[in-house]
Amino acid sequence: MCPYCGHDYRVQVAAVPRAEISGGMKIFLYILSFLIPLAGFIIGAIYYTKPEPEFKHAGKMCIILGLLAILLWVVCWVVLIAATVSLV
Repeated sequence: MCPYCGHDYRVQVAAVPRAEISGGMKIFLYILSFLIPLAGFIIGAIYYTKPEPEFKHAGKMCIILGLLAILLWVVCWVVLIAATVSLV
């Protein structure tokens, strides 16, 4: 501060805008994660390492949807194999 006029010469730090993911982008990432689980794991890992809570939540959901897709795939194959074996 200037001792004569009282003017504040300190640098004013502007607030950093908060990054957000749009709703459409979240839906796209969730669908992609379910249809291509490997992409879901990669996207989820990238978003989960970001510091913002919204990105962490989206990353966790992508990983969960990727795991669900793999689990559903395994269950379908087990049912298919069980049905095939029971016919023989």
